[in-house]
Amino acid sequence: MKTEEKLKVLKKIAVAFEEKQILWAVGASALLYFKGMVPDFGDIDIVTTEEEIPKIIAALKGIGLLKPENPANKHKARVYLEYLIDSILVDIMAELIFHKDNREHRFSLKEEKMTDSIMLEGTRIPLQSVQEWRMYYSLMGRTEKVRLIDKNTGRKLYG
Repeated sequence: MKTEEKLKVLKKIAVAFEEKQILWAVGASALLYFKGMVPDFGDIDIVTTEEEIPKIIAALKGIGLLKPENPANKHKARVYLEYLIDSILVDIMAELIFHKDNREHRFSLKEEKMTDSIMLEGTRIPLQSVQEWRMYYSLMGRTEKVRLIDKNTGRKLYG
C-alpha cells in the first residue's frame, strides 16, 4: 500500500477518535516514519489503555472490519485488536507486555508521557515517545530498530 493511503486511514481514525475523546497514540514503525527515521511503514500501530477499548470499538464500527482474534498476539498486549480499514492493517494495543530474561514487563499508555504530536491535514495525531519505543524494541530483541533509533537520536549505539 502507498504511504498516502495509510495516511488517509490514519486521519480517518484520528477524526473518529477525536469525536469520542479517546486517549491514544501512534507507535512502532509509523512513529519512526513521522520522526523521519524510516521512509515508509507497513501497518498502523496504535497504543491506548484498556479503559478506552469500548470507545475505540464504537468509533471504528462502520469504518473498518475487526478481524478475528489471533492467539499469536496474546503475548503482546492485554488487549490486541486487528482492524482492516480500507485495506490497511491497523493494530490497536492496550497494556503492552514484553517477556525478557524470564520477566514480564508491562507498560500502559500514560497521558503525561504523550508530549509529541504531528498535524496531518489539520488533524492532530498523538505520538508516543521514540525513547519509549527504543525500550520496547530492546525488550523485544529488535536490535536493528534500537540501532536505527540510536543512530537518528545521537545516542550511544546499541551493544
